[in-house]
Amino acid sequence: MYTFTRLAHKYNFTPPRDPLIFQGRANRNQGDLLVLPVDLYIDKNCKIIITTHQLHSNKQGFIEISKEIFENRNLMFDNLILLIKEHDYIFLKNNQVLFKKCKNYLNDYINALEKHEIDIKNNLINERQILEYFKDKKDLRIKLKKLLDDDLAYVKENHPEYIEKWKYYKEFEKMCEELDGK
Repeated sequence: MYTFTRLAHKYNFTPPRDPLIFQGRANRNQGDLLVLPVDLYIDKNCKIIITTHQLHSNKQGFIEISKEIFENRNLMFDNLILLIKEHDYIFLKNNQVLFKKCKNYLNDYINALEKHEIDIKNNLINERQILEYFKDKKDLRIKLKKLLDDDLAYVKENHPEYIEKWKYYKEFEKMCEELDGK
């Protein structure tokens, strides 16, 4: 938020007001909340939006009901929120049977979402597995080494301090030296 505020003043655009959009992970490359936002339609005129602060930064006209639905539950994603329009909220609160059904459904949905997230993370390929794969694939290992050498020539020459921080790249280079003498 500090960076965007500073840039806003420097380049004359409106600075951000909501610090929440800068908190929590917004990574959707590992599966994290890839399915969001999701609209849950209660009936044709009433819906609850399952989203995050980052995906739905403009909350004007909405009421956040996350705490009311999840109560004291610790969610896997601390930036997950439930939004509903004010008139929809009034409709839902006036129908306690429907409200309870929505609450149960949303908790079940989040249980399934969290289980799905755990399954995705358990099936991700990690850096160790990639290095192991290249140990047995000499042709691919040599091609990758050449590509990396070409692409990283500038970084190696001008910013070797970055290369020193890349643990798995250094392990890959060491593996290439040991197996290929390069």
